[in-house]
Amino acid sequence: MSYFVCFSFFPLQVEVANPSDRKVNFGALRVGQTNQRNLKLVNRSPAPITFTLAITPAVVALQQANILTINPSTEITLRANGGSCGVELTFKPKTRIPHFTEEVITFLVFYYLPLNRA
Repeated sequence: MSYFVCFSFFPLQVEVANPSDRKVNFGALRVGQTNQRNLKLVNRSPAPITFTLAITPAVVALQQANILTINPSTEITLRANGGSCGVELTFKPKTRIPHFTEEVITFLVFYYLPLNRA
């Protein structure tokens, strides 16, 4: 008796729908002003993907609560081959903050399934 195991590997590819949204410019804001940007994420992978989004600012002034926020802040699932969702980025400085660049990070949620699943 012989058994063969085949694995399919593919890149997980979540990206912004509009390439110009890869960098978001909030402009020059005064203390207390709010600027909000909306963009769309798309799953280009052949499988659904579940993840959460986070911003972990390196700039100390951005680490305070509600200065730089991202929504949804809960778990997101995008269907395969084109599933999408809207994302809202908000910047509301409480003090003067010089020009900055921060990255949005995706944390993937992995599901472990037994290989002998029928």
